[in-house]
Amino acid sequence: MRFDISNTDHVMSVKLLDRVTIVCPQPITSNSRTSYEYTKLYAVSQSGYDNCQLLDERLIGVCQTPGQQSSISIVFRDFSPLPGALEFKPGYSYYFITTSDGTEKGIDRRSGGLCASEHMKIKFEIQPDRNDNLNDYFEPSSAHFRHRLQNSAEVSTPLLYIIHTSDSSAEGYAALEEDDAACNHQLNISLAMITLIFLYFTAIV
Repeated sequence: MRFDISNTDHVMSVKLLDRVTIVCPQPITSNSRTSYEYTKLYAVSQSGYDNCQLLDERLIGVCQTPGQQSSISIVFRDFSPLPGALEFKPGYSYYFITTSDGTEKGIDRRSGGLCASEHMKIKFEIQPDRNDNLNDYFEPSSAHFRHRLQNSAEVSTPLLYIIHTSDSSAEGYAALEEDDAACNHQLNISLAMITLIFLYFTAIV
């Protein structure tokens, strides 16, 4: 997924412990036709979101490494052991914007910027409590939301959001996510087999 400048309202529905990875702009190379976009991502109030201003802001992450690929990860936790960390509550909406203008000098702008010119803002709606669905469960160690399908292996559902990247690059990131999911699926099957073998020999003894 990418910021779509033709759409002025970006809304994503997520559940607690879902993870969103926001991919920074592609690194600058000798073949690059565009300049790197320096951006700071903030959580803001609804008023700040509507008016592209830093109101009650909290810095979430920074894109400022034109020489290498980087990303910003957000895990939607209802409790964080880190002092001052952003916490998310079911039934609430949270607003993220960048008021940077894309240049290195304009990375600290407090209003307007790419939020106004390119609609670079997004609203996350936190879905009802995770206990509402008995087929859903969470794995705190990996901070992934998982859904258990009947007679099938568990499915991990991390989300990916890409800032101003070409479609071909987006497909590449999607492929990486699919590869990770396949590896996780294979690992889960292997762990299940090991557990069954252990239980079998325990029963014999």
